[in-house]
Formats: sequence, C-alpha cells, structure tokens
Amino acid sequence: MNNKDYDSYEMNILDYTRMKPLLEQIRLNDLSFKFFISSVYWSPTSYDVVQKHNKEIRRTIRSFFKDDIRMWFFIERNQENSGFHRHILLEDAPNSRWKNPTTRMQNFLMEDPESFFACTLGNGLNDSQKMELLKKVFHLLPFIPNGQSGLDIRPIHNLEKLTAYCSKQFEFVRPAYEVIDPVSSDMDITYLLDHKQDGTHWETRHKAISPRPYRSLQIAP
Repeated sequence: MNNKDYDSYEMNILDYTRMKPLLEQIRLNDLSFKFFISSVYWSPTSYDVVQKHNKEIRRTIRSFFKDDIRMWFFIERNQENSGFHRHILLEDAPNSRWKNPTTRMQNFLMEDPESFFACTLGNGLNDSQKMELLKKVFHLLPFIPNGQSGLDIRPIHNLEKLTAYCSKQFEFVRPAYEVIDPVSSDMDITYLLDHKQDGTHWETRHKAISPRPYRSLQIAP
C-alpha cells in the first residue's frame, strides 16, 4: 500500500500551507481523530465507485456503533495504475458507548473473550483491541479485501504529518474539494471550493487560475 509508513513522509513549506485550512477545520469542529485507515481494491477502481463505497463505510460504522462518529475520507489516485483508493481519519466511539456496547458490538466482541471482558467488566479496550473490532466491521462490506495488504488500520500519533500526507494530491490529481470526499466527510468544504493553494498562500480560485491570453481570430483565406 501507499501508506506503509507515513512517518517517512518529508514535509516542506507547501505541506504546511496546504494543511492550514484542514487543521483549522479540525480545531473549529473539535474533531479528535483517533484512527487512520487505508483500503485498496483488487483491481483499478474509479473515483465514483470509491465515493459510493465511502458512503457505505460511513453508514456501516455509524450503524454498528449507533453513534454519529465523525470521519474524513480522502480519495487518492494509485501510483501504479489509473484507479483510486481511500484514506480515512476516524474518531473513536465515545466512552459512553464503550461502557455500554450495543448488542451487535457485544456479539462481535464475544469472539475474543479477553476483549469482551475488558469492555464489559474491565478497564476498557486498548487501541489494538479497538482496531481489531474495526477490521471486523469493515469486513462486513464486500468490497473490502481481506488481509493486511487490502486494509490497514493504525492509531494516529502525528496528526499534522498525516493530514499533509493525505492531502498531498490536492490540485495535482483533482481539486482539493474532490480529493477530500465532500459527500461523506464531516467537513465544511466552502473554503476549499472558494480557494486554491498558490505556492505558500491560498488565493480565491478565480485569482489563482490565470486568464487565457487574448488571441485575435484569424480567418482562413
């Protein structure tokens, strides 16, 4: 996968500029992303299909936990082919849900007695146990491949670098407001719709796009 270790991603001034509006969104909305998730497909998959599946992922997670867990989806083009895959920044379920798991959560957790008792009678699940549960939830969906190569879930420990990594295709592949999925992401994309990064600054899109130079019409003889 493309995110084997996002810690190795080397940031520069353009990265810091690009992620400013994203970090501002995180601050304004008091988002607390806990898990970083990436999934790829068996074969090249179009942007539209990835976006459709994002809606199914969002619905499945919220239905399973019976909570409006917030998330951001990034749709990224593959390096090796013309298809797309996704990255997700996901909040944790609230403590109240972990202390009072839904019936479906309990049924899944009972497959691992240690996790079940940690959740219901102990001090709660650790990150590894929560990620194992998330993997089971994702694998409810038929388009999620089995195995580490198809689905990768890890805890977030450097949100700034991860935000820069996930947004690295802004404007290079698609406009920023399409790289971050505007349909399934809990984000106000107004700023990205109205602005475009221009080097170390953000400009309104009509200023950032150079006007077509004037050329006089030539009539064929």
